[in-house]
Amino acid sequence: LKEFVSNKICPRPEKIALIPNALSKEDLAAPLDRLEARRRLDVPESSKITAMVGRLHIQKDPETLVRAAKRISNEEPSARFLIAGIGPLQNRLSNMIRELNLSDRFHLVGVVDARLIYAACDVFVLPSAWEGFPNAAIEAMAAARPVVLADFPGASEVVDYGVSGLVFPRGDDRALAEAVVGLLHDAARRENMGAQARKSVAERYTVDRMVAN
Repeated sequence: LKEFVSNKICPRPEKIALIPNALSKEDLAAPLDRLEARRRLDVPESSKITAMVGRLHIQKDPETLVRAAKRISNEEPSARFLIAGIGPLQNRLSNMIRELNLSDRFHLVGVVDARLIYAACDVFVLPSAWEGFPNAAIEAMAAARPVVLADFPGASEVVDYGVSGLVFPRGDDRALAEAVVGLLHDAARRENMGAQARKSVAERYTVDRMVAN
């Protein structure tokens, strides 16, 4: 992201300091209880859940997740999907879900406490076409969840590929599905990646560090 800004805005990179957003102490606290979060969201406790939090808008590209969900469901019978948010694509997404025969697997939950989503899910996805700073991804990482991000500018600064998360080509539902299925089928990898994600966020995105920078 710093390189992008340097090339497009300021030809002297030494004049630029990148100071990312910070998370609150509440966001960095211990995640909510997983089973309680699933009960409150009315999703099966035994399912493997892939989730997204964001506006239902072309920028966030939730349609790529819906298309990937069809592929994921073919590989993982217990797969379920949570999308939290509202926006102009809401009706379009509902129609896509119905046309792909995914109505029994999808939960469009609207506006809820995002911490419930992070706690309930096994894998967090952010398929955005573009982002400023991906707050939802950072919050999910703070909740010790592995994240799968589209390759928008800055994604590689948020995740250490294969350690705290994965990155896939924007709009590529096949690649997204492969990344998610790989994680859903490997509980040890999910747990380790989630732990590394939480560690990374706790070290890099505190208020004290932002203020110092």
